[in-house]
Amino acid sequence: MRSPDRLQAVEWLTKARGAGDWPAVLEALGAGPMVALGVDPAAVADVGRESRETLESLCAGSTDPVAAAERWSRSELELRLGCFEKWLTEHVHRRALAGSFLREMRAASYLPEAGAFLNIRELFGLVDAVRDMRATLDVPLNRGLALEALFRRLAPAGSGRGRGQG
Repeated sequence: MRSPDRLQAVEWLTKARGAGDWPAVLEALGAGPMVALGVDPAAVADVGRESRETLESLCAGSTDPVAAAERWSRSELELRLGCFEKWLTEHVHRRALAGSFLREMRAASYLPEAGAFLNIRELFGLVDAVRDMRATLDVPLNRGLALEALFRRLAPAGSGRGRGQG
């Protein structure tokens, strides 16, 4: 059985729950409408938007990974990690469709061109690390430190904030 398309899911959620930012909720959750049925649409949409903005600014080197990790570890961590995983997966998918990974197949964890933030090996490594963190949310763990390590991997190669520098 295939999932409903985005428009059908939004229409169904609107009928079932009333008005809400259902497209943003589905974007944040990356799931079908049944998962979205039990959430507060405004809160999920806000967390999803803020999560994507944080990830983009981390890639640009304009956000401090320590501050972002601390902020994420204090609220809605499971949802934020879901947004992180979805954002990474979409990044992989978009770049694979564009064929940009073909010139990036190398063992090194850096890229020679400015503006590119990770090669395919790093992207898949990050997806795995985010999934591992999601799977261990119920164990005692310094979540801020674990997030900081993930966020530092997003920082541009030359920035003082990335790769354990500064």
